[in-house]
Amino acid sequence: MTGLVEGGSGHQKVPAAGDAKTLVRHASTLRGQIEELLDAPRMWRITARQAYAQAVDATVREQLLAMPISRIRETTEGRLRLGPIEGAGYQTVGQAVLAGARRLEAIPGVGTHTATQVIAAANQLHAAMTQTTRLRFDTVRQPEYHSALLANLSGYERHSRRFGPSTTAWSASPSSWTLCSPTPAGVRAG
Repeated sequence: MTGLVEGGSGHQKVPAAGDAKTLVRHASTLRGQIEELLDAPRMWRITARQAYAQAVDATVREQLLAMPISRIRETTEGRLRLGPIEGAGYQTVGQAVLAGARRLEAIPGVGTHTATQVIAAANQLHAAMTQTTRLRFDTVRQPEYHSALLANLSGYERHSRRFGPSTTAWSASPSSWTLCSPTPAGVRAG
């Protein structure tokens, strides 16, 4: 059933109340889909940044696993005795971190202070390396975290190109858009 709207040049057919409710429901669904599409570039950017942080962290951890424990001596200006730790088989900064302070303390000749300082120095190295590491994609090994980052960057680029420019054209966010009432003024049910 349709109703009539009185207008300047005549009458227009509009959906009856039941049809209007369906129309409003469809419009609401469509608004949700539009919001999702407009928000897609931002979400891809967030996940790409998270993937980048994970890739950098994994790279730094790999570097720490290869870094000689003597680098901790440099970080602490030679104030730590690392001989017992090296003698116990911990040759790299990463190995010492993985062992943890408690295991290091169990080594004869290593006290609580030394074990804690070794872990603190390793954490300082990790933080400094995280700030300065520039990620380079390894095309030979192709680690999973590189693939995840590339997939997220690709998604961001695809959605930004498709939907990015239009998001700046809207004067208000889609959530502030309103739908008309199912029985707008001037509509007579037929």
